[in-house]
Amino acid sequence: MDFKLLNFSKLQVISMKTITQNTTYLMFASIIQKILTFGYFIFIARIIGDINLGKYVFALSFTVIFSVFIDLGLNQVLIREVAKCKEKIITYLSNIFIFKILASAICFLIIILVINLLNYPLETKILVYWASGTMILDCLNSTFYAIWRGLQNLKYEAIGIIVYQVLVVLLGSIVLLLRLPLYCLFLALILGGLANFLFVLISLRKNALIFPKIILFDKKIIFWLLKVTIPFSFVIIFSRILSYSDIILLSTLTNDRNVGIYSAAFKLTFALQFIPGIFAASLFPAFSNYFISSKEKLIYIFEKAAIYLIFIILPISVISIILSDKIILGIYGIEFANSILVLKILMIGLFFIFLSYIIIPFLNACNKEVISTFILGIGMFVSIILNLIFIPIHGYIGAAWTATIVPMIMFCLSLFWINKIFSESIESILKRKELIKKILKSVFSVTVMGLFIFYLKSMILWFVLIFLGFIFYFIILFLTKAITQNEIKMILERIKKH
Repeated sequence: MDFKLLNFSKLQVISMKTITQNTTYLMFASIIQKILTFGYFIFIARIIGDINLGKYVFALSFTVIFSVFIDLGLNQVLIREVAKCKEKIITYLSNIFIFKILASAICFLIIILVINLLNYPLETKILVYWASGTMILDCLNSTFYAIWRGLQNLKYEAIGIIVYQVLVVLLGSIVLLLRLPLYCLFLALILGGLANFLFVLISLRKNALIFPKIILFDKKIIFWLLKVTIPFSFVIIFSRILSYSDIILLSTLTNDRNVGIYSAAFKLTFALQFIPGIFAASLFPAFSNYFISSKEKLIYIFEKAAIYLIFIILPISVISIILSDKIILGIYGIEFANSILVLKILMIGLFFIFLSYIIIPFLNACNKEVISTFILGIGMFVSIILNLIFIPIHGYIGAAWTATIVPMIMFCLSLFWINKIFSESIESILKRKELIKKILKSVFSVTVMGLFIFYLKSMILWFVLIFLGFIFYFIILFLTKAITQNEIKMILERIKKH
């Protein structure tokens, strides 16, 4: 190997000293990315309209599903192996990189074949071809960033995320303002991806002396890596199909306009999911620790996490349902008026999605990865079946109800398996007097807030009313002692310790 072990030793020391700072960098970059992505999506929707938005979202979703057959969980394995054995970084990187190039070429040919068999119009086919380019670049870029993750250095990924998203938004905005053809939006994504590719490649070459080499390709190594990825592959395939099959089926069984209407509302609910995502990332180490050291504390932390997420999601759902017309029309315009009902339905399911964000990591922390994978698989199959039944009859409303029912089913299955972990069932835990009181107080608070919002709906601007509604809700929570300042400090301290 022609890299300097001394250089890696230095990198390891630096990363150990700055790992908290680097994690903060990545979290900050992810938040910036979500804000830019959401704002950019709104801009796209307002400029191109519901039909073209449907085409744009379908092309991205169609290619993203195929991307699972390029990654196959190799990134997760690469992160793990790099952390374990730095001397083999270039060997692993070279084999995975070359495999992904070959897999990308095969997937691109399959995409061409499938999209033509589905008999889509020429414009949609062209958009899918362009979207394939963004998919391939994303898969390759994630491989290089997996190296930095394995080296416990997240700074470069944070920079890459921001650079990529800013470039895409700038180029895409130019395309929209100049009213260029729709495929140019994908060109903006490709150019941003190329810039990201060059950045991560140069950062590895310059700062870690790492660069893939074709001569290191070994079929035995790649077959071994693919064998190791099998558990990761199922999780990725199930979650990816679960996330994007509704768009694919909605487009295939109805039309682009339905996809656009559904996507406008879905994007709002999806944008909110970073909240439980951050929550889950913070809790996972505590779950893992307490599973070994103290099941009593494990139950306690789980209960508190569930209650606090309920405190957060209840006002979000109620406010969004009451102000759904104001929110949709204010953000997207009158052309997306049909998205109002979709948003109301999706906000019901978002409650269960929020709670699932802590349940799945909880199962994983308790060595129940097979169970969480099983639940994802069930969710995927039920989603496909329900969409095949509901979409031909009810269109985007059917897709919305499916996106609401499936999280409910997955939530119930998760509670069943959590009951298997503890001798005391979740039902009995939730019947504890203190917890029931907190839930009832939260329901009371959100009901009063809902009446407050509904009464002032026509008098105050919707975005101001949202802000006032949250303030009013949390004031009632504190007044009813559903939540106290000491409780917040205590749970944060417990999380930070682990």
